[in-house]
Formats: sequence, structure tokens, C-alpha cells
Amino acid sequence: MATASQIARVFSLPEIPHESDAEIASHWLLNHEHKEPTQRVKAALRRVTENDQIEQLLLHYNAQIRDEVLGLDLDNMAQLERIRNYFLFPAEYLSLTDLEFDQLERTINSVIKSKIKALAPLTQEQELFVLSLGLDTTEVTKLNKHTAVVNRIAEYAGVWNRTLLDEADHQDELTRSELSKLRINEIFDIVIEYPSTIPALLDLKQCMDPTQRSVLINSFTRACTERLLHAGANTNDIILCYTSTIKSFLIIDPRGVLLDNASRPIRRYLRDREDTIPAIVNALLDNNPDDPLSKLADELAVETEKTVNNLTLDWHPDPIDALPDFRKQDIIESLISIFDSKEQFISELVDAFSRKLLAIKDFNISDSLLKLQQLKPKFEENELNNLDVMIRDIADSEDIDSFIHSKNSNLANNIRFSILSYMYWPELEDLEFKLPDSLTQQMESYAAEFKEVKKGRIIKCLKIGIVEVVLEFGDVKLQFDVSPDKAAVINCFDDESPTQNLMNICMKLEMDPATAKEALKYWVNAGILKSDADGYVVIEAQEPRSELMVDEDDTKDHDDEKFAGYAPYWAFITEMLSNLGPMEASKIHTFLTAVVPKKLGYTASAGELDEFLKYCVSRNQLDLVSGKYKLKD
Repeated sequence: MATASQIARVFSLPEIPHESDAEIASHWLLNHEHKEPTQRVKAALRRVTENDQIEQLLLHYNAQIRDEVLGLDLDNMAQLERIRNYFLFPAEYLSLTDLEFDQLERTINSVIKSKIKALAPLTQEQELFVLSLGLDTTEVTKLNKHTAVVNRIAEYAGVWNRTLLDEADHQDELTRSELSKLRINEIFDIVIEYPSTIPALLDLKQCMDPTQRSVLINSFTRACTERLLHAGANTNDIILCYTSTIKSFLIIDPRGVLLDNASRPIRRYLRDREDTIPAIVNALLDNNPDDPLSKLADELAVETEKTVNNLTLDWHPDPIDALPDFRKQDIIESLISIFDSKEQFISELVDAFSRKLLAIKDFNISDSLLKLQQLKPKFEENELNNLDVMIRDIADSEDIDSFIHSKNSNLANNIRFSILSYMYWPELEDLEFKLPDSLTQQMESYAAEFKEVKKGRIIKCLKIGIVEVVLEFGDVKLQFDVSPDKAAVINCFDDESPTQNLMNICMKLEMDPATAKEALKYWVNAGILKSDADGYVVIEAQEPRSELMVDEDDTKDHDDEKFAGYAPYWAFITEMLSNLGPMEASKIHTFLTAVVPKKLGYTASAGELDEFLKYCVSRNQLDLVSGKYKLKD
């Protein structure tokens, strides 16, 4: 409903003087309630007329009529008649000229016309009323039809799975206009639900006129900003919306101009998200159906095939209404082009590709080679050279590894090595922990054989790759493909030692507590281990595994977590107590400060160390006698 101030801005109304006669006359006009004016009001009206203030009074009265009527919700002829009569009633007391009366009547009729809605077939009396407004029955019929169309189209809100224009009664211009308005208002939800909404997009393509293009863009970008482009939205959901936006808007406008405008806010937002690149890269390289972005890998294959099959010299200029940096690309190219520089994207791609190659157990590079061939058309000629070298390394490793195994029969056949050209691979994280002695010997023997085969070259063995672990529970065998640190942790458990705590594992493997804890969580979630008051215990094969998928160590393993960081210093403590005998906590602290290498970062205070030593006493690893700690007898 318009306010008086808004109306004043539009009609530039002069101010009514604050004399009492004008105020009295104006108040009666707006509140007469069909009552004849009193003698005081008649006198005021007469003096207003004599002072030539009637024109200003009428201007304000007309403005008030618009303000009052346009805000009303009217649905029958009787209401319209009463309102018209109400506002015309004061005319006979105002001594108006013909021109002034005509101005008042036209104002009242215009606002009444604007409020006429669908009406039942008109009676003769109602037809006379309509004619008095300056309308004929044909115009009323048009108004009725318009309202009926609007109501019918409104019933199709949310119905996107069929093309409504195929229906015979939906071909007229009015229907097409109302249908396009409805679909424009729903455009964000239609895009999100793609591809089931393709019929609705086709309707919009046929119905939308050029003047609605900017309205469509504004409606979509506003909904994106309010409902999607904020911190609470998942990056995968935003990427999925972006891919749906590309496909949807190319249906509406195959030239791509609308897409270029609609996608820009999403592109800007994705560019600022730290996890956008890893999410896209992982989806491109992995066909895991559980990944919500898994269809990107399929899209990569499809778009690459199109690029190869549609090589052509045809060229078409950009549309005239395209923005200066207009680009029409396939989905993968569009995702890559989100970022100002490809370097970050390529770096993440190389890292992910390396992890994928190192997870290969049988040197079979066919899938990786196919993926590389699909990726190359999306980049410049030399941008993926490192990936070529990495794949070739894995392929060559099969020959080298087979040859070395044939030369040394003592090398286990189930231990295979990939030889990597370190200059072309990303920096690989070599976890610091102690491997089983048997495996360490195998690695040393392999390195010696390699030095003989490749004269002048040496290899550095890294604790990365995939370990196939087979766990036996009676007649039951379970197989897992895990990283070396997880294999080393589960190797600490056997029939003789079915229970271990975090502290013992860290000491035995010389492993960082955070790494050990993550590995233990993996085996808990896999249903192999469970946590109890003593630490972690192997689950008996006959126990139902479905009940063991929840990691409960957060509540039961508090002390182990608290003191796990002391594991690297345990060897120094035992060596000290073995050579020097029982010692007080303060003296042990002094020695540790002096002898522990800086890379191990001993930063505990004397009091914190004393708490750890008491914890070791509770675990039967030390004895406390007369204030001094000593090794367990």
C-alpha cells in the first residue's frame, strides 16, 4: 500500500495551509461517513472556495483516494460501487466547476478500474456501473479471462516434469506471459532439481520475451546469494549447483549469454573457497559413486569425446549482449577456469594423481593413462608433462621390480616397489615410524640390488603406498588395503598381545601419537579393535561387528592421549635408569633437557614429567621407591 509521502513524491502536491478552515474542510472530506456537513463545516468549505484554496484541497483529496483504494483487496462489484459513491458524495457540497468535478470523477473511476477483478456474469445494473467507469463489457471479459489465466497458471507452481505448452489451451500470448513469470520466480529451484526439470526449462525458453532476460538473471542470482552462497552451504552442493546452472541456462539460451551472467556470482564464491580445488580434482579422478560429485568424472569422459569428434574450423562471433570477458565452455573447462591461475589447480591435480598411482598394487596403469588422456585437452600442451613422467615411472617399475626379484630369491614376492623420479613427483610425506625388522631387511636388500642393476644410482625407501593386510579370526579371513602406518599399528596386536594402549604402540613403533591414534581409529571403525579401560583390544571374530563401528576411545582413553606425546622420550628414560639407577623426577628432567635431540622437541616442565612418570607407575612400567623412580624388576 502506497504511503502519503510516496504519493506526494509522485504527484508533487502543494502543502495545505494550516488555517483552521482548510483543516476542518479536509478532515470532513476524509471522514464524512455519508453525513451532511455541519454548519461549521459548510462555513469552512465556503471560505476555502472564496480564498481559492479549493484546488489544493482537491489535489490532496485525490491523493488520499488513491492511497486508500489501491491498498484494498476487493473482489465484488458491490464493494466497488460503495467506494465510488463514498468518494463522490462530498462533490455536491464543494461548489465545484465542471472541470474540477470531472477531475475528481476521473480520479475515482481510474482507481476503481484498477481494482476490478474476475466477476461473475454481469447483471444489467452492474453493466451500467461498468459503463459509468468508462469500461465496456468486453474489457471486463478480458479482465475476467486474465484473472482466470493467472489463477490456472499459479496451480502449476512446482510442476516441472512436463511441458505445459503442449496442452492445447496454453498457447495464447497471455498464458505464455504468465507461465514465464511463474518459471522465472521458481528458477533457482528448477536449476537445483535439474535434470528432472528440463520440461520447465523448455517452457521458459519458448515463453520468455527479451525484456525478461534481465529479470531472470536478477531472480536467479538473488536466490543464489540468499540460499546458497554462504558459509553454511557445502562446497559440493555449490559445485553441483554450478554444473546444473550451466546445463539449465544453456537450454534456455544456447548462445550462453544468460549462463555467463548467471554463473558469475557462483564462480566468484567458489574461487574464494579453500576446498573447491580439492573437491573438483578428487571428483575428476575418482569414480566413487558415494561421492556426490562422482558425475564429474563421467562428464570429463563425455566432453572429451565431444571435443575429439567435433573438431571444426567453424567460428561464430560472441553474441552482441555478451559481457566483455564472455566465455562459453564445457563444464570441466568452466570449472577449471574459475581460478585466475591454473598453477594451483595443476598442483592439486598432480598431488591427487600421485596418490592414485601409488595406490596401484599390480602396476596396472590403464585407468590412469585413460584419465590423463581425458584431462589433456582441458590444459595447455606442456602443463601435464609431470603426469606423463609419473605414469611412465610406474610402468617402468614393473620391469625393474620383476628383474630385481628374479636376481634375488630371498626377496618376498608379495613385496613390490615402485621406482619414482623424485624431481617430477610432488613432495611425498615419509612418515617417521619403525617398520618390522623383517620388512626393513627386505628394503635394504632391495636397495642393494637396485644399486647393482642401475649403476651409479641409489634409491631411498619411503614408507608410502598400499599394504594388503589379511586378518584371520579362526576360519574367518578379512582383507584390507591400508597405508603402511595402519598396517604397522595392527601388526602390534597378535594372539599373545591382543590388548595394547596408545602409549605402548607409540613406544614400540617410535610413531607420532597423532598418527598412531588415527590408525587406531581406522581399525576401530573397521570393527577390528575396540577400546576399553586398558586401551585397545582385538574383537573376537564371533562378536557382531555392526555394533562395533563407533569409536569410544574419546571417553575411555583420556590418560593415554594425555601422555602419548612422551613416547619419543621413553627410550632415553629407560636408558638413564638402567645406567644410573633410581632417580628423582627433577633429576630425570634435567638429563632429558640436556640429552634429547632438538628435533624431538622436549618441552615438558619438571611437574609435567613427574605426572607422566606416575602414570608409568600405574601402568606397571616403573616403580616409585622413596621418591625415586626405577625400572620395574
